[in-house]
Amino acid sequence: MQKGMSMTLKTIAKGAFLICSLVCLLVVIVVFQINSLEKTGEVFIASLQSKETKLAYNLLSNDLQNELTYEGFRSHVENYSFDRDGKISWADRYRENEVGFVSGHLTNENEQSTHFDFILGQDEDDWRIYALNLTGLDKNNQGTEIGVQKELESRIPLDLRIFLSAVRNDDLIFFYKNFAEAFQQQYSEAEFINLYGPFKGYADEISDLLETQVFIEKYDKEQGDLVHAIDGYYFNKMYKYSFTIKYLREGEVFKIVGFNVSLDGRK
Repeated sequence: MQKGMSMTLKTIAKGAFLICSLVCLLVVIVVFQINSLEKTGEVFIASLQSKETKLAYNLLSNDLQNELTYEGFRSHVENYSFDRDGKISWADRYRENEVGFVSGHLTNENEQSTHFDFILGQDEDDWRIYALNLTGLDKNNQGTEIGVQKELESRIPLDLRIFLSAVRNDDLIFFYKNFAEAFQQQYSEAEFINLYGPFKGYADEISDLLETQVFIEKYDKEQGDLVHAIDGYYFNKMYKYSFTIKYLREGEVFKIVGFNVSLDGRK
């Protein structure tokens, strides 16, 4: 009897050890994947710091390179500060399936910083940047109303791209992770899918969003100035869409607490 019990305990112990090992392995894999996202971001920023613009451009996905020529990319990044002695601080990062998101700041000795947001995906087993947003931030003016408004307005195209990617790839949970914790505490993943699931029916109509220019119409503050609301619109080849996106600052970054896109009709 004791021998049988001993064998059972050994079997349970082995099973528990195996489960713990698998959990540890999964944790290591997840940490490695997140670190890989950061590493791509680090190499991208370091390349711009060392003026190796071509190397940074090569970290863009093939799709983004088809949209943005090297000369256009070089002209764009020259508008922002990438001082060689600047230090990177990560604000947010997460991964959902084969898509990742990272954001942070590169700050120089004069307390000026460049804020960056990246959407990354796997391209031939390597992480590549599929969409990026750069914002020049002066920390002396970062808390001013004008500075906040400019920062948020620069985020709109990126968040619309995240929305588009989620709809086209039928992966709304990735979009859900871009919302504030206050929102996620109110709505579960299942409730979120019920809210935004109907957008799947517009996947074809919004497929040209990446080629459009976003127009901002109105900027307001709500709930005791805690929530920042931006109204605007964009066109694709055939349709006009209006949007309202509301943001709440969580830590160093703004997160979405309200999002609505409506089809106004044909152009």
